[in-house]
Amino acid sequence: MERLIYIQNVYILIPFFERVRCDAEKLKLYEKIKDELMIIGQEVEKTCLPDFILSRGEYVYAKLFSFFSGIRFVDSKNLIGFYDDGSLNLGYSEYKIREEFSKGKFITGGFYGSYENGDIKTFSRGGGDLSGSIMARAMNADEYINFTDVDGVYSLSPKICESKIIKEISFDEVRKLGEFGASANLLTLEFWQTIYIAVVIVAIVLCEVDDSQSFRTFVFCPKSGTLAVAGA
Repeated sequence: MERLIYIQNVYILIPFFERVRCDAEKLKLYEKIKDELMIIGQEVEKTCLPDFILSRGEYVYAKLFSFFSGIRFVDSKNLIGFYDDGSLNLGYSEYKIREEFSKGKFITGGFYGSYENGDIKTFSRGGGDLSGSIMARAMNADEYINFTDVDGVYSLSPKICESKIIKEISFDEVRKLGEFGASANLLTLEFWQTIYIAVVIVAIVLCEVDDSQSFRTFVFCPKSGTLAVAGA
């Protein structure tokens, strides 16, 4: 039965491995990352922990970017800590981030950290945004830039019906939308109100016709609690 579970988990990872291989080959970095993929397969064989599997995308692509940029990589499991009940240990996390940042700039993945015993723990939906916010606060950053593929806050879900991008919306309004099911990470928004730095959200919009890209910028103002679309 354990062997069957392993085979099923590895089978699930095959499309992920193939995507990484294709992306890494385009960057001429596959030789550097292929051993990591083998290690992931071995870890799945030993543990099969869901959070470990879910976190590997962030881990591998952060490593790829580290190889590409020449900036050192630090595993997020060594930076973001969780209590045994699954809640964030913010004080410990900020201490570890500041300690690492004192050695110089680094690249890390978002979306996950670890328990005290070292097991991987992922955040819920939007955990990557929250991870970045935690990093920005710990480093006392002047500005936190969040890149996304979502091109705005809509009045209604564009998947269901025609809707418009809201030019300006308050934190309380976003929170209410989230409470009624909108795709808003309330924990991240609440955290943004505590860091008191400029939060800039850059949306990368891909044109389906010619694959060209355009950019839309949002600025979240913690003091006023407003999310504004620049130039809208």
